[in-house]
Amino acid sequence: MPKATKLVKVASKLEHELLAAIVKGAASPSIVDPKELSKIGRIVHNAIVQLSQNGLTAPFKLTTVFTHCISNLGAPEQDLRMFLNTVSSIAGSKDQKVLLKVAKEKETLVGILNEASKQLGSGTVELRKFNEIVEKNREAGDVPKPLAETHKDYDGEPEQGIMCESLPTIMSVSRGVQGVWIIGAMEGVGKSTLGLQLAIEVQEKIPVLYYDVDGTGEQWVCYRVTQAVGTEQFEEATKNLYYRPSIASLDADLLAYKAPAMIVIDSIQTLPYDAKHRRSSVDSWLNTFKALTNKGYTVLVISELSREGQYKESSGINYAGALNAELEEVEPGVEGSDIRFIVKKNRHGPRKGHIATLTRNQHSPFWLEEI
Repeated sequence: MPKATKLVKVASKLEHELLAAIVKGAASPSIVDPKELSKIGRIVHNAIVQLSQNGLTAPFKLTTVFTHCISNLGAPEQDLRMFLNTVSSIAGSKDQKVLLKVAKEKETLVGILNEASKQLGSGTVELRKFNEIVEKNREAGDVPKPLAETHKDYDGEPEQGIMCESLPTIMSVSRGVQGVWIIGAMEGVGKSTLGLQLAIEVQEKIPVLYYDVDGTGEQWVCYRVTQAVGTEQFEEATKNLYYRPSIASLDADLLAYKAPAMIVIDSIQTLPYDAKHRRSSVDSWLNTFKALTNKGYTVLVISELSREGQYKESSGINYAGALNAELEEVEPGVEGSDIRFIVKKNRHGPRKGHIATLTRNQHSPFWLEEI
C-alpha cells in the first residue's frame, strides 16, 4: 500500500507560487494535492489537470484556465479573477528555476512532516532521516552539469580507497576500502575477525565508528584487539577506534565525526528492524549506508549467510556493495581451517572469484594473513 501523505493547508503565498510553477511548466500538477489548497485554488488546479487530460501542455495560458474554470467548473468570477491575477504576477516575475525551487522545497517539507509523523508513531527518533530527505530533494532540484566541467583536472585514474598493508592482494583487487564493503560468511568462519582487523588498520588514517550490534561486548572486543596486535600495541591500535554497543547513537556520532570516517556494522541482521517488514527494514538500512558514502564515509557491513550461501534477510545486499565478499572455509568444520576470500561483486575492478586465501597468524589468532 502507498504511504499515507500528511496533508496540511498551504499558506496563501505558497499556494500562488505552486500554481504559478504548474502553469509555467516548472512543476507537475502532482506537486500539490488539491486538499492542500483553498477552495478557489482547488478549482484552478482541477482546471489545469483537466486541460492536461485534453491534450494541452504547459505553459498554460491563464485566459484558457480562466475560461475553463468559469464555463466548466462554476468558479465565482470575481474571486477567480483576483486569484489568477496574483498567479499571473508571480509567473511573470519569477523564472522557472525559482519556481522549481519553491516546488521542491514544498515537497521537502511534506517529506519531513511525514517522517516526523512516522517517528512520533513509532517512538523512535532518527534525525538522519530528515537530512536524507533534504539532501535527496536538493539533489533532485540541482541543474546537472557536464562531467567536463565538474572534473576539469581528471587524469584518468580513479581515487584509491584506504589501503590495508596486511591484505595486499585484496587491496590491489579492490583498489582499497571505499564505499560500502560487505563481508558475508557462515557463523564462526571469521567475518568479525576480518572486520575488526580492517577497522584496526583503517583507524590509523581516519576515525572508525565500530557498532557491535551483534553483542560481542566491549571487553571482548578489547580482548580480540589484544589477541590481534598484542597488549603492548593495544593503545596504538585503538586510539582512533570508537566502540558503540548499539546503532542508537549513529545520528549523534555522525555529527561528532564528519567524513572522512569509517562505519563498521557487525552485523546488519541484528540492527533494529520492523518485525512485520524485516526485509524492507534491512534494505532501508542499506540505503542509509549508501547515502552516507555519498557524504564521504566508508561503510563496512558484516552479514550472516544462510545455509544456501545467500545473504540473510535481503536480496538487496547483493547490489548494495562496492565490494561484496564471502569467506569460505577450505576445510569446513575443521578448527583453524584456512579461509577463501571470494569476491562476488567488485565495482572498482575487473577481478572476481577466489582471489586470496587467508590463514590465522600462529601467534595472533585474531589476525588474518594472506597465504
